[in-house]
Amino acid sequence: WTWLHPPTVSNVQPSAGSVLGGTNVTILGENFGPLIDFPTREISIDDQPCDILTGSGNTTITCTTTNTPPKHGADRVIKINIDNQTNEQPIWSWLELSSIVSVSPSAGTIFGGTEVTLTAPPLTIGPEFDHPDRLVMIDEEICEDLTWLNDTKLLCRTQNPQGKTGVDRNVTLIVDRITGEGPFWSWLEVP
Repeated sequence: WTWLHPPTVSNVQPSAGSVLGGTNVTILGENFGPLIDFPTREISIDDQPCDILTGSGNTTITCTTTNTPPKHGADRVIKINIDNQTNEQPIWSWLELSSIVSVSPSAGTIFGGTEVTLTAPPLTIGPEFDHPDRLVMIDEEICEDLTWLNDTKLLCRTQNPQGKTGVDRNVTLIVDRITGEGPFWSWLEVP
C-alpha cells in the first residue's frame, strides 16, 4: 500500500485555448501517479472535462479540452483529481477572437505577393504558431508564409486572387478554429 500525496500543478502549456474545444493541454507538476495504477484520474478545466491523452510518469499529463460551452475569460480553474486527491489552480484562459484590429497595407496588387501585417487581440495560445488551425484568409484565399511576429502581430503574403477584383473584401483570421474578421482589403489593378 502506498499513500499518494495530493497532485500539484507547476505549469500549463498552453495557458489558453479555444472556446470550441480541441486544444491539447500539457499539465506539468508532481504526484500525478502512473496511469495504470490510478485509473480514477480526472482533469477538468472550468468544470468542463479535459479528455486525457497521455501521462508521462508522475509529472506530466496531456489532455484535450472539450467543446462543452465554458465560461469566458481569464483565471479559470484547472482541476486534477487523482484517486480522490484534488488540486485546483486558476491558471487557464479561454481564447476568444472577436476581430482583427488592423491590416496594413489595406490594399495589394491582383498579382499577389503583397506582404500584409495583421494586428489582433493578444493570442497567447502556446508555442505552436505554425499550427494548421491558424491561418489568414484575404478574400477567401489563404495568405501564404504566415509568420507570427509576437502574440498580437503576424505577417503573411497574399496570393493571386484568381480573377477576383474590387474593394471591401473580407480579411479573416482563424486561430484554433475561432474566426475573427477585420478591416476590409482592396485589390489594386495595375494598368
